[in-house]
Amino acid sequence: MKLFPFLAIFLLLGITFQQPVLAKVSTPVVKKVVMAKSAANPAVKKSVNSLCHVKGTKYYNQTKKFVAYVNIAACLKSGGKLPKK
Repeated sequence: MKLFPFLAIFLLLGITFQQPVLAKVSTPVVKKVVMAKSAANPAVKKSVNSLCHVKGTKYYNQTKKFVAYVNIAACLKSGGKLPKK
């Protein structure tokens, strides 16, 4: 068997074949973009362009792909911006 000498060398050198351990990294969790039909009229929608639209504003109903937030402060804290208009 041709593979045996390589395995013997790895074992002699202390190299083992184990599954790598995933390190815990403190990166922000990516939030899933939801469609308007699945979220029941949230108070604030953050669009894919990171604009926070409050219920009752001009582009709130036009925003179809968004992340829902309870209030404007939470949306802004997550990196969202207020629309210019």
